[in-house]
Amino acid sequence: AVGEISFSAAGDGGSVFLSSGGEQLFSLLATETSLFFEAEQGEIDFEGTEGFFATVSESNTYNAPCINIEGGSVKYDAQTLIDFKSDEEIAFDSDVEFTVDASTINFAADSAFSISAGGTGVSPGITIDSVGDVVYDSANGEVSFNATNILATAVDLFNYD
Repeated sequence: AVGEISFSAAGDGGSVFLSSGGEQLFSLLATETSLFFEAEQGEIDFEGTEGFFATVSESNTYNAPCINIEGGSVKYDAQTLIDFKSDEEIAFDSDVEFTVDASTINFAADSAFSISAGGTGVSPGITIDSVGDVVYDSANGEVSFNATNILATAVDLFNYD
């Protein structure tokens, strides 16, 4: 797609829910554009039994009171910015691996922020790689990472609070 792709839900219980169904991969691809999800009063949920992949050339933004993403594998890839904002919690749950790759990555939750992924003694369950800053911030709750193996690298700054 060329131009911005936007998914928005507003009003009472306005939620964005996307599911791959069955045992299929869930894939979002936006070239030369931005990908934006917003649920003003509800939540954003993604479910993919085998995997969930989001690949975007520019910015990849998720804005909701609550964000939940589940899949066998979860991967986010954007050339510039990946931004998650939530008034309540941000939760990622993956059986195998969770990967985020971007020049700048922001996760901001007013409540709890958690990533849970599998991994083995050899392969990381959580991989975080950024040329710019990696910032995890949970103002009123906690930041938690849970995996058998975690690999995190950032050229500039890696900070979780």
